[in-house]
Amino acid sequence: KLVAPAAMNETFGSCNIGSNTQIDIGQVGSSFLKRIHITAGNDCHIVLKSFRALNSTIGISMSNSCVLEIAEGQNFNGVCLFQLPEPSRIIVGSDCGWADGIVLTSDYHSLIDASSGRRINHAKDVTIGDRVCFCRDFTILKGANIGNDSVVAAKALVTSGTYENNVVLAGNPAKVVKRNIAWDISLLP
Repeated sequence: KLVAPAAMNETFGSCNIGSNTQIDIGQVGSSFLKRIHITAGNDCHIVLKSFRALNSTIGISMSNSCVLEIAEGQNFNGVCLFQLPEPSRIIVGSDCGWADGIVLTSDYHSLIDASSGRRINHAKDVTIGDRVCFCRDFTILKGANIGNDSVVAAKALVTSGTYENNVVLAGNPAKVVKRNIAWDISLLP
């Protein structure tokens, strides 16, 4: 359903949005919606398909003309921040598992090439595949493209680049440390 602007602050924990910003909600329980805090500029689009949550809080911070699409079947257990400080997109596939961490599309400051005077660190989109597991204290930086059925290890810093399916990313900066894996939210025997 599309949330009417008048109902935003009744629906979410807090909500401060600009003009022409739309929030589409799928199967998300009202008690969990109260733990989502949104600040968004003008002309943004947020899609929240379906979540299962334990002890979770989600913070969404967007400038103008940003898109955040989170597909169905997410499992949140921690504080997750999605930050888009300049026009950009974060696209998340289905059935991901989330611990505490942050996803960023920009550096929050400008780096200037000294010889040309031009900015060299523009925002970049982030794309996350289906069934990606994010372990405690992860950081995903602008330009990251994480493949399906992968694991982002605890304290991993995933930088710009395309990462294949079925891998474990670990370290700072994160590197592929294991291939040909899958994960399951259940504790299997």
